Amino acid sequence: MSRGLALAGAVAALALPACGSGASRAIPLAAAGPGVTAQVAPPKVSLPGAARRRYERFRTAPVQSPPVFLVYHDVQPRPEPPYTVSPRQLASHLAMLRAAGFTPVSVARVVAWLGGRPLPPRSVVLTFDDSTKGTWRYGDPILAASGFRAVSFVITGWVGTHQPYYLTWDELSRMQASGRWDLESHSRFGHQRLPIDASGATAPALINRLWLADKQRLETPDEFAARVQGDLVASRTDLVDHGLPQPQLFAYPFSAATVPTDDPDAAARTAGVVHALFAAGFVDGSTAGAITPADVQARVLRRVDVGTATTTDQLFDLVTGSTATALTTVRPLASAAGWSDHAGGPLHAGALAGGRLTLDAGPGGWRGADFDAGRSASWSGYHARLHVGGLSVPGAGGFGGLRILTGDPEQVQAAVSGDWLSVRQGQGADEHEVLEAPVPPSSEHDISVSLRPGVADVVVDSTVVTRVPVDARAAGGVGVMARREGPASPVAVLSDLVVGPGG
Repeated sequence: MSRGLALAGAVAALALPACGSGASRAIPLAAAGPGVTAQVAPPKVSLPGAARRRYERFRTAPVQSPPVFLVYHDVQPRPEPPYTVSPRQLASHLAMLRAAGFTPVSVARVVAWLGGRPLPPRSVVLTFDDSTKGTWRYGDPILAASGFRAVSFVITGWVGTHQPYYLTWDELSRMQASGRWDLESHSRFGHQRLPIDASGATAPALINRLWLADKQRLETPDEFAARVQGDLVASRTDLVDHGLPQPQLFAYPFSAATVPTDDPDAAARTAGVVHALFAAGFVDGSTAGAITPADVQARVLRRVDVGTATTTDQLFDLVTGSTATALTTVRPLASAAGWSDHAGGPLHAGALAGGRLTLDAGPGGWRGADFDAGRSASWSGYHARLHVGGLSVPGAGGFGGLRILTGDPEQVQAAVSGDWLSVRQGQGADEHEVLEAPVPPSSEHDISVSLRPGVADVVVDSTVVTRVPVDARAAGGVGVMARREGPASPVAVLSDLVVGPGG
């Protein structure tokens, strides 16, 4: 069917407020016809005044351009947990996004962004998985009323089946023709959990070698690769054969790029197929966090799950927490806002008071804290300075320090005791020593690190002590740390942290 298909059958025009704007626009509603379910008028929503003002304040927040990707599944008047939302819930979500200054962008603009072109600040991409009927019957009129657009990730092998659950090809064609929808791939038949051993245990089909019951064995690697390649190629062909554009994006069923697999080589092969056929693949998560340069380089992008229990306020927190913060000069220790324990939880009670932070992990312990961790992952080309006090001479194994490029494999940590300096690079098992050296004895020291493309200069008490090579593409935020080597080690007091652009 032609992508330019005009709406057939009776059309009802409905005037109602556009979500979040108070403006009125006529909304055409499709009547029932062959292969088409009648659409339902969108609900009228109004944001409470206090909530609206809270959302609108985000319009002036300093942000960077990586978009926020949201993933919905179905829209139904009686939503079935955990993935379905109600029409009123969706309309309220879109009203909030509009009030907060978010701009919906198309797949074409996302692909251009992956190629290096900028997007507007506060860009958002609404996606709906599984090509369910509710996205047409209830969701599309809400998009029209609110002036938003969205992406439908289509399971092409199930289109038109299990009526009235899945969309039909006629409905998909109308969605595409509206200009509000991009249609992308969610596999042909790969959205299944199938047996992977003789016991009947099941797992996502696209990253696991399947059990062949008739042959009483697993698929060979070549059989697996041929099946996955065939499925994803067919998903593209199905859309094109129905007069729709060739998809450019792929959503992994069950987020199957990241879940456990019975064969890591199989998962790697699937990733290779996805990279060859699509501009990017998508996985899902339930917590906030901005898209990072490493995500873009890997072409695996994270979406934020939106479900039955997601209130409008909760979604606001998720989308703002997933919007990259623009790098401006800040004094992060002025308040506890934005700080988290290095493990992701809140700072312990009383840790930050009067601009002074103490991190006591106990004898033999290490403790860190990160500033705006989910939103600073794109930072590069900056400097950070920290005052470390409360030290003893001799040092007695009590350290305090500064960390840059947090969240990146190239992370650099510079820490001082009363008379010793330690500079380390990397994270986890890959962390390694860069420099261990004495410093002039003192109960306090100043540390600064200047990050420029390819190098991080570490300065202690106004003296450059080392230059650490870093990958020119490295990016990440700022954190602090403290370490006590024994019961006699002092607890470092961290203060006067300043972070700003320019290495």
